Amino acid sequence: MNQINIIGGGLAGCVIARRLADKGKNVKDFDLTGKIVLTGAIDEYFDNCYGKLPYRGMKAVHFESEVPLEGDFVTFSDELIPFQRLVDYHRLGYEGNWIGLEVACNEKHYPIRDKESEKIYNKYKQLAERKGVTLAGRLGTYHYLDMDEVIEQALEIKL
Repeated sequence: MNQINIIGGGLAGCVIARRLADKGKNVKDFDLTGKIVLTGAIDEYFDNCYGKLPYRGMKAVHFESEVPLEGDFVTFSDELIPFQRLVDYHRLGYEGNWIGLEVACNEKHYPIRDKESEKIYNKYKQLAERKGVTLAGRLGTYHYLDMDEVIEQALEIKL
C-alpha cells in the first residue's frame, strides 16, 4: 500500500508535522515517502517564499437570549458596528435560545481573493505542482469552499 502524508492546517497539521519530525522526517524538505496532500495554508507550507496570502477569520461569542432574531443570520457590514454577524442557533435546530456574535480575528478561515493575491497563489500552486504536492481544502486551494465542496474534493483526490 502506498504511503499518503496529509499535511493540514491548525492543530492537526502541527501534530502531523511534529510526529513526522520525531521520526526524522522534515516536511519542508519533502523528506517523505509517498504522496503529500496539503490541506493547510499553502503560503505557510512553502515558508511564505512568495509572500503571505491575505485571509480573514471569525471568532464567535455565544450567549443566551430571551429575544430571538428575525432570521437565521443577521449580517452587518457597517464599519462602526464592532461585529460582522449574529446567528440564532435555535432557528437552526439547536436546543436553547443561543445567539452567536461573530467578530473578525487574525485566523485563516476565509481567503481574501483579489488580483494581487491570485498572482501570489498561482506561484504557490505552480510550485506545489512541481513538487508533486496535491492541494485540497479551503487553505490548500485558497478558495472559499463549503463543507459539501470540501468533501467532494477530498473524495475526488486520486490516492
